[in-house]
Amino acid sequence: MLLPSELELCDQYSVSRITIRRSLNELDALGLIVRKQGKGSVVSNANDLQKITHTRKGFTELMSDVGLQVKNRMLDQRLTEADPDVIEYLRLPLNAAHNVWFFRRLRLISDVPVAIMNTYVPYELGQRMVHHDLEKASFYRIYSEVSGKRVVETLGKITAINPEAADCDLLGVCHGSAHILYESIAYLEGGAPIEVTHSVYNAQVYKFSVNMNSMMPDITFVNDT
Repeated sequence: MLLPSELELCDQYSVSRITIRRSLNELDALGLIVRKQGKGSVVSNANDLQKITHTRKGFTELMSDVGLQVKNRMLDQRLTEADPDVIEYLRLPLNAAHNVWFFRRLRLISDVPVAIMNTYVPYELGQRMVHHDLEKASFYRIYSEVSGKRVVETLGKITAINPEAADCDLLGVCHGSAHILYESIAYLEGGAPIEVTHSVYNAQVYKFSVNMNSMMPDITFVNDT
């Protein structure tokens, strides 16, 4: 739907053009409208994911907040030997072999594949997680139930990736196409790391926005379909 022009909105709401322009910019930043040069502002599709600011919630809760239901397909769950990076990020004792639990999930919204998440958690936590229905439960909620502490911070980095053919098939995208790799560490109250996750996001339907006004980028999520 095309919105009225800036001048028409000024007359309708009896406010200055500066106020209207600022409001439209904020709506654009939130993903609620799309501003097109020379054409005006258009309301985004009602099924679009709205912008979600930096939060302590997991993927399932974030999507639930905007009225979207996440479906999970568990692709793999097993004990595995932690590689050096996982040992470092989970702050496990060095110079020793460690088994950690590995969970691989396909995340879908409205039956559209959105992401493949590969998650590593400490052994003791994973032993308790396997007794939950992991295709329905939120991992962040399980972490809180098991540890008695909330996830309070997630730090991550974003890079481009050409996923392997098998991952492209799972996401329903063309082989060789470019997508998003998001590597993150989640921390509990008190600063203890609780998970290391490597996620491949389908760039055809998912976008990360970065707020560079702060020293630490504010990662946000916007559906681009």
